Parts: sequence; structure tokens; C-alpha cells
Amino acid sequence: MSLHPQESSTIPPETVRVAKAAFPKGNIYLKMRDELGVFYSDKDFNSLFSQKGKPAFCPWRLALITIMQYVEGLTDRQAADAVRGRLDWKYALGLDLTDSGFDFSVLSEFRNRLIKGGLEQQLFEEMLKVFKEQELLKSPQKQRTDSTYIDTDLLISSEKNYEIDLIGPIQKDPQWQARVGKGFSIADFKIDWKQKVVTCPNGKIARAWSPKINRYQQPVIQIAFKKSDCQSCPNLSDCTKAKSGYRTLTIRSEECHKTLLEARARQTTKQFKKQYASRAGIEGTISQGVRAFGLRFCRYRGFSKTRLQHILTACAINLVRVWEWWTDAYTFGTSPSRFAALAP
Repeated sequence: MSLHPQESSTIPPETVRVAKAAFPKGNIYLKMRDELGVFYSDKDFNSLFSQKGKPAFCPWRLALITIMQYVEGLTDRQAADAVRGRLDWKYALGLDLTDSGFDFSVLSEFRNRLIKGGLEQQLFEEMLKVFKEQELLKSPQKQRTDSTYIDTDLLISSEKNYEIDLIGPIQKDPQWQARVGKGFSIADFKIDWKQKVVTCPNGKIARAWSPKINRYQQPVIQIAFKKSDCQSCPNLSDCTKAKSGYRTLTIRSEECHKTLLEARARQTTKQFKKQYASRAGIEGTISQGVRAFGLRFCRYRGFSKTRLQHILTACAINLVRVWEWWTDAYTFGTSPSRFAALAP
């Protein structure tokens, strides 16, 4: 398949006339197209297609269709039928009323291209950019997570890319030295990043600074101290139980290491515990994802496809919540009990 990039087209006049007449009060897709545009452009997906071969269906439309499909929980066949037969979809996609759409198999092919090209997350990020431009997403801000652990890469990317201070628990130091509260943990070692020198709590300098790649394909630095220094240390039993007789450390990059230590220190404070206690919004989002968007059930097989499903679900939730905010029709948050719902 080949790609011949096209800019998001204007909506055909006849499509506008008929859709506006059919939806005088508007609906989610008309409002989305009028206020937010289409989120994507063909250029965002250049890397997924070759320069030769049969012309591909417009990828920015496929991206938008895929999200709309998740908004309504449609199968590929139902989504393709919606493109052919629904006025609101044609309006959002800028299609003529007579446009016959495409075969439903095109949607699965597009998802596979997204995964193979590593552009799944871009669907979510481009949507956030538009929300930010329209001041629907405040920045800078704090964002809480649910009770699952977050990692340093996510902390860093949230701050860099979205100016979001991500508030959530980070895994405590798993090393026995930190758990017993007596030994020397990684936090007790002084690191001179410029000189690449590590000093232990008793003033001994490491003999080795070796950049490596760990099993998760992350760059790390392996630190090793002299056996003679460790063996003569009165605190050896508090520092290492290694058969080699000397202490070793494995640390991430400077940015990751500092972020990790700061996050671990912050989560012990009263302020963090107070902020993190306010998780109702997150739990409401998860509940909405499960109840309204089938988040608990995998549409596809394989972890990569499941990850794409989660990203598309997040995009769909965002779009629905923006619509509900526009129309004051909030459906998320704490639901009333069945008894309370009977009240007039």
C-alpha cells in the first residue's frame, strides 16, 4: 500500500446541509469536528506506508474512525457500515453523502500497521495536543494514578511531554539493605555524575563504572568497589552479603536515578499521602472504562494488540468526557445507589 498525503478536507456542503438538518442540536461527532477538527493528518502516518503500490485509504480518517468505533463499541464491520451509512460519521470524516467507504478488513490492517510502526501512543498524544490547544487540558497540573506502581520513565515523560506532575506510588527499594533499615542502600552512596565517581558511606571510591544494557533493554551503569576496601570495612555485614566479598550497584541514568530517589522520598511525606488519597476521579475513570468501554475484555490476541486497545479506549473516554463536559451531561464519577435513583 502506498500513501499520498492529503490534508484534512473541508466538509462537502451537501453533507453539512443534511447533517445539520438531521441534528439541529448537534451530536458528539458534529461538535467534535466543528470544535476540535480531526486530531490527525496523513503526514503523522508517513512511516507506515511505502511510496509504491495501491493507494491506501486516508490514514487520518482511519485513525479517527478507529476511535469513533471504540466510542460506540462497534465491530470492524459495524464501523465500516457506519462510515457508509451515517450522516454524523460522514460529517466528522468530511465525506460526500454518496461515499461508499471501504471494506471492513482495512481497519484491522491499519491497526497492524500502527503496532508494527510503533505509532500506537501517537493517537493518544495528538489528541492531547488538541485538547491542550483548546484549553480543555490545563497545564501544568498534577495527575494522580490508581494504586498500581508507576516507573521513573513515566514520571519523566509526563513532566517533559505534558508538564504533568504524576502522583502515584513508586516501588520501594527492593534491596535487603533498604528493607532492614540498617544496611547501606543505593540512596546512601554519593554519585559524582560528571566525574563518574561513586563514593560509599565510609568514603571508599568505586573501582569500576561500566555502562550496560539490562534485560529490559534499558541503559544502566554497573558500579563495583574494591574487594580490599570492602573486606577491611567494619560495616561490611550491613553493606553486602555477596560471595564475591565486595559491594556492587546497578543504577539508571542520572535523570532516572535522581527522579527515582526524589519520588521515593516524596511518597513518605504527609503531603503526598493526602494528595494521593484523592483517587475518586481515577477510580471513576477505570469504572467507566470497564462498564462503558469493555476495558476488562480483550478484543484481540497478543499483548501488543491489547496495549493498542487500551490506548484507543483512553482516546474514546477522553472524547466522550469532553462531549459530556460540553453538554453538562456527566455520566462518570460516583453512581447513586438503586434506592437513591428512585427519588423524584
